[in-house]
Amino acid sequence: MTATDRLPAAPTLSETPFDDGGFVAVWAIAATTYGAGDTLTTLAVVWYSAVVTEANPVVAAVTSTAGVPGLVALKLAAFLCCLALALDAARRADRLGFYLPPATLAVLGALATTLNVLLLSG
Repeated sequence: MTATDRLPAAPTLSETPFDDGGFVAVWAIAATTYGAGDTLTTLAVVWYSAVVTEANPVVAAVTSTAGVPGLVALKLAAFLCCLALALDAARRADRLGFYLPPATLAVLGALATTLNVLLLSG
């Protein structure tokens, strides 16, 4: 038996009321707004703005001590926690629990990205 034989099967949505296409769509939006948009504009605020400082104390502490890798790790941890919540909800056929984590990330990401761009534009 090899190490790969002992790995659990990749999670699928086949035994849930949710389809893969919807899953990919909601998480792509969350990845775009929260993962890319907020991360990139936060980096711009933190490193390239002389007048604007990071308002979130957790993000400020992480970026001041761990820099870009710390911010990316923080964002990834939040993303993975939300993904785990959504997958657990899918197994329980909980529609709200399935869509709420990526929707929350998407809305927060869009708001934070918009605010950061407005702050950067002066």
